[in-house]
Amino acid sequence: MAARSRGCLSSPAPRVLKLGKRGLNEKDARVNLFARIKSFLPEVRAELRKVTWTSRKELIESTIVVVIAVIIIAAFLGMVDFLMQSLVLGGRFGILELLTR
Repeated sequence: MAARSRGCLSSPAPRVLKLGKRGLNEKDARVNLFARIKSFLPEVRAELRKVTWTSRKELIESTIVVVIAVIIIAAFLGMVDFLMQSLVLGGRFGILELLTR
């Protein structure tokens, strides 16, 4: 299949990006990107000032609750794992023992 001729290959026409009702070429889009990033950072700072931050005491209490919950869940899952393992592999009543009789 033959390739189409594009005309002048040394300077291709800039691509046009459609943003809303107006079109921007690549250079304008790059400049627009940096302008948007530059305006984004002060907006982030303003939003962070609006955040209600927890106190140190609340943070420590919440951390303790999470650590205790993790320990309880880990102990429960460990017991379930041990029981399942003993049912499958374990001595006299293990499933493998029953299947090999």
